[in-house]
Amino acid sequence: MTIHWGECLLVFLLILEASVSNQVSGVYNTRSWMTNVPHVTSCYHQQTPEQEQTTAEQSAGPLCVAVVTGYPEVVHRIGLLHRLLRSLVDDFRVPKTHLHVFCQGVCEGSLKGSFPATYHHLDNEVNRTLYRGFIISENYRLLLAELFGGTQRYDYCAILEDDLLLSSDALNYLRAGRTLMASDKTVFTVSLYNDNAYPWCASDKSFFRRVNQFSGLGFLMSGAFYRSHVLPAWTDKLVWDNVFQKIVSHFAMVSIQPEVNRVLHAINSHVTSLLTPWLSYSKFESQVINTDSGDTFPYDLTSLQEVTYDKFIADYIRRATLVEHIEDAGFFYATDKLLLISDDISELMLSHHLVGNGLGGVVRGSYHETIFLRVYGVQTLVVSSGSVFIYLVPTAPSTRPEYAANNTVPFPRRYRGTTNELLRRYNIALSLPDTTESCESVCRRHGKECSVTGLWLLTTDCVVLRTVVKECATCQQDTDSFHTPFLHRSSLNCRIGKQYFLSCFLPSLLSTMSICPCV
Repeated sequence: MTIHWGECLLVFLLILEASVSNQVSGVYNTRSWMTNVPHVTSCYHQQTPEQEQTTAEQSAGPLCVAVVTGYPEVVHRIGLLHRLLRSLVDDFRVPKTHLHVFCQGVCEGSLKGSFPATYHHLDNEVNRTLYRGFIISENYRLLLAELFGGTQRYDYCAILEDDLLLSSDALNYLRAGRTLMASDKTVFTVSLYNDNAYPWCASDKSFFRRVNQFSGLGFLMSGAFYRSHVLPAWTDKLVWDNVFQKIVSHFAMVSIQPEVNRVLHAINSHVTSLLTPWLSYSKFESQVINTDSGDTFPYDLTSLQEVTYDKFIADYIRRATLVEHIEDAGFFYATDKLLLISDDISELMLSHHLVGNGLGGVVRGSYHETIFLRVYGVQTLVVSSGSVFIYLVPTAPSTRPEYAANNTVPFPRRYRGTTNELLRRYNIALSLPDTTESCESVCRRHGKECSVTGLWLLTTDCVVLRTVVKECATCQQDTDSFHTPFLHRSSLNCRIGKQYFLSCFLPSLLSTMSICPCV
C-alpha cells in the first residue's frame, strides 16, 4: 500500500481543527459521537469491505490464553504458576482447548490433573550463562511460532507470564481489545499493564489511552501482526521486548494501555517478592489495579480508534487550564482538566520517577509526544513543545488562574501543589517510639487508614517533608533504598527513600519513628 503522507497530514490537521460538540473520554462503553463526521481512512492501513468482514469474524468467539513459565527448570516459580492457572481455570473458566501453557521443560505430568490445558515444552537451547533476557526471548520466539505459525494458527491470543495477578475484568478488557485491533490496524496490541500506574498519578479505572510503548506484562497479540512484522524482524541480538518496541517505533503503531492496571506483577514488588505468592491485592500498594467486578465492565473501546482519539485530545486541549508544574494539580479538583507544556517530556518524567529500567530512558506511554497523568486525581495532559498538538495550546484557558492566589508556601512552585495536597487531605502521624509498627497500624490506631498515595507525596522531596512535618530539623534522601519516611528520635533527622515500591505495611525501624499519612 502506498502512503500519501501529505494527504494524511492535511487530513490530520483538518480533523484537529474540526468543531467538537461532545467530549470523548477514551473510556469503555462510550457512545460514539462520530455520526456526523465523514469517514477518514487511516494513514497507516486501508481495509476493503471483504477485509472488514473477515476481521469482524476473527474478533468473535473464545479468547486464546497462553501462559509462559520458567517452570520446571526454574523450580521456585511453581507457586506463581499454580496461582495464575487456578485463576484462569476456576475464576475465568478458560476452556482447555483455548488455554496453553508453555513450560521451560516438561511439566504436563505435574499440572494436567489440576489444571486442564494444552501443555507445550519449550525446547530452549540458549546458553544459560547468557543474560537472562535472551533465555526469556527464546521462550517467546518458540511460543509465538507455535501459536501463530503452526497448524492451529490463532488469529488472536492473550499472552501472560506466570508471575501475574489478573483483575476480574482482565479478559473482558482483552476481548474488547480484540475487536478494536480487528478494526484499527494502527493498534498492534492491547496491554493489561501500565508502567506508570502509581497511586499518585493513576486512579481512573475507566480511562484508557493510545501509547507508543510496549509494556509486555500481559498483552494481546494477533497472528497477522506476528507474521507480517515480528517474524521478519526477529533477531537474536535484541531481547524480545526490544524487538517489539523497534517494530512499533518504525511503523508508528500504538498499544492500548489502561490508566489503572488490569494486572499486577508480583516479582516486581520490592515488598512482596519474598512473600508467599498467594497474596491479597492490599500488599501491592505501589501498583494500582482495578478491583471492581468484571461483570460491571461492558467494554467498548471504539473511542480509542485513531481518528476519534486524536479529536478527543484536540478537544481536551481547548478546554484544559494551562499550569506550570505537574504538582500544581494539588490546587485543583477531580472535575478539572489541566494542561502542561514541556520542552522535554523524557526529562520531566525522569525527574518525577516515572521512567525506570526495562526499555530504558524513553517516555513510558506517550502518544504524539503527549502523555496523560491523573495527578492527585486531576487529569493532566503533558504536551511536548514538539508535538503535533502544540499549535492548539493558545486556545486553552488562561495560563494564570487563581489557583495560586492563596498559596503561602515559601518554596519553588514545583513543590507548592504537593505541599498543599498533603496539608489539605492528610493527617500526619508518627509511629510509637521503640516499636516496629507499620503506618497501617499507626493510622488504624488513630481511627484512620494509611494512604500509599500520601507516602508518595511525602517522599517527593525533602523540601516537602520538612514543610509538612515540623519535627524534622534536617532531611536526607536515600537514593538506593526503599523505606517509608521516618524521623530519627535522637537527631531529629528525617529520611526519605526511593519511591516506586512504597507500602503502608513496612515496619518501622528501631530508634526511628515512621512518618505516616492518614486519611
